[in-house]
Amino acid sequence: MRKLYARWMYDWEDRLCSRATDRKVRPFEWGLEWTKDWPVSRENPQNGHDAHAYLSLLNRAALESSDQFFCVPAADGF
Repeated sequence: MRKLYARWMYDWEDRLCSRATDRKVRPFEWGLEWTKDWPVSRENPQNGHDAHAYLSLLNRAALESSDQFFCVPAADGF
């Protein structure tokens, strides 16, 4: 059953991709602009790292301080 579902999903995705006529091909981007507000990025600036190395560094730092990284600030006004 699992292989049947996987084949159905791949076929469905292929049909959707081949039907779209308004696609734009864009270069691959690492998404570093999303990391600027992460707590670990303030403590670990990019300092010349390439994108892959910098994301690896941020990943390690986030795992090491996961309580700080995933902390939700207390909500005021409720």
